[in-house]
Amino acid sequence: MGTSFVRHLYFTVITIITLAMMTVSFGYILYVGFDSFVFVRSAEERGYSVPPMFYLSKTDVTPTAEAVTCIDSCPFTETDKQQIADWEQSYAEWKDQSRISYDASSLVNAISFFVVSAPLFFLHYRILRREYLALRDTENSTGVFSIYYYIAALGTLIVAIVFTAMFINTVLRTWVITDASKQDDRYSSQAIMATETQDVDAIINCADTCGFTEEQVASAKEWKADYEKSNAVQVVTTTWQASLSRTIAGILVTLPVFFYHWRFIRRESKKNKEQPI
Repeated sequence: MGTSFVRHLYFTVITIITLAMMTVSFGYILYVGFDSFVFVRSAEERGYSVPPMFYLSKTDVTPTAEAVTCIDSCPFTETDKQQIADWEQSYAEWKDQSRISYDASSLVNAISFFVVSAPLFFLHYRILRREYLALRDTENSTGVFSIYYYIAALGTLIVAIVFTAMFINTVLRTWVITDASKQDDRYSSQAIMATETQDVDAIINCADTCGFTEEQVASAKEWKADYEKSNAVQVVTTTWQASLSRTIAGILVTLPVFFYHWRFIRRESKKNKEQPI
């Protein structure tokens, strides 16, 4: 009995762990799908990150609130122009990242964990279920041989209840009791100092004198627009699109798992009651 107990305990623990990894990772994959293709949000709703700042380490431009006109000569050295080129590359990379509407790194991690955990779960669960069914007539079916099903059912039920409550909360706040969302709204709007954008303004103002290209000027103007947006973004409140994507994904993952295990528990309990004493 000792060896059998340890064996079944091992399969129980591994099956529970891999089940948790599989459901969490698959839930995040579903969340990305809903968030990216069903409940689509704008860039402002997703949150605007701050674009890379541009400060010259050495320049004749005086840091004042007045715009630089560069009437007499170009204040930028060759070293300064190289810094501008490096900043343009950083800004271009930032724009490429900001176009991604989801956390690509987390999605890759979720897919990796799902690919690894799913085969391990089904392998261990198949063995666990087969041995449980083979031993249920000779062992106490409410002992270690059935503990996996109760833990899996209880865990997924609790998570499903939480996600369902969050789903109802989002629906009420968004379409029924809208004043609740208004009270939670917080906006962070910071005044932009002239010195924060002065070096970028110099690129625009000194284009003719310093020989900056139209692409460089357009990139500087686009950066200013992005920087202004990053200084006036809504924070604290999660958008209803993100909330629905998260809660629906959680419900779709946990409820089927719960009902499958609960059905197995009910069926086995019924068979045990029907057995003659």
